[in-house]
Amino acid sequence: MANNIEQNFDYPVVLKKNKGSKGRNVFKCNDRSQVINSLDTIYDLSNYKYDYIAISQEYIQIQKEFRALFLEGDLHCVYEKSITGAKFVGNLSRLHWEGAKAKIILDIDFLEQIQYFCKPIFQNCELKYTGLDIALDTNNKLWLIEANSAPGFDYLVRDCGEELAIEWYRKTLLLIFSQSHYSK
Repeated sequence: MANNIEQNFDYPVVLKKNKGSKGRNVFKCNDRSQVINSLDTIYDLSNYKYDYIAISQEYIQIQKEFRALFLEGDLHCVYEKSITGAKFVGNLSRLHWEGAKAKIILDIDFLEQIQYFCKPIFQNCELKYTGLDIALDTNNKLWLIEANSAPGFDYLVRDCGEELAIEWYRKTLLLIFSQSHYSK
């Protein structure tokens, strides 16, 4: 596996488990020994954080990171995973840095840019509701990091209040009930 990763990626490389949340078992690897240690951790059956699938991906020099929430391809909201004044404490996921905050994005031009960037995803995948993690690199290029089938709202609620999360669940439930046999 390490050979395959080295054949397809330059260092540093990111390794992470397929299923998970909150940045658990996500590793930035700078050399082969870190790749092997990361794979050992991901596949460690004695650890409740284990997985049977590991994903490798190109390391991105991230300037800013965002979560974009979509319902049937329509943008619900975008928030930045802001690390301004925050301290890295070992978890690559920015909202897990000490002092990180979720900050709602209201810039209409940027929201339109996110909607346009994500449009091909919904043309090629049937995603009813999802949270897309998007990075803006140091060259101002957008990258899709991952799609979350069950995006968490802990930090959004903590930092921005519960209104957006309540509206998300209200719209999601209306969507589910409108498409279910209960509506017939």
